[in-house]
Amino acid sequence: MSMILISHDLGVIAENVQRMMVMYGGTVVENGATEALFAGLGHPYSQGLFRARPRLGAPKGTRLQTIAGIVPELADLPSGCAFADRCDIAEERCRATFPAPVTVNAGHTVRCLRTDVSMANRIGAVSA
Repeated sequence: MSMILISHDLGVIAENVQRMMVMYGGTVVENGATEALFAGLGHPYSQGLFRARPRLGAPKGTRLQTIAGIVPELADLPSGCAFADRCDIAEERCRATFPAPVTVNAGHTVRCLRTDVSMANRIGAVSA
């Protein structure tokens, strides 16, 4: 039996699923075994979600980090990467070319033209 769990709560995901997909603009941008993804999130959007989570022990009034920019309309997505206008590492080619999935580890794919940079900057549950 399988079940699909849709959530923005990464803690719920980490504790309840074996495999996860991170979606942005209706497209899977990162996919793989939950443990592998949390060990090293590779897509800039996945990294932004992880940084935006609440942290236990943070001082009262601590603001959550946000992902800058505006979410694009699903009916009017750009021809390239839908996340490019919000991405810190985007180049012009990111806005023009729709990225194919890149295998970064066995069973772990990231849909990013700048995987060389995003994987070098990756964050994981252990390091963040």
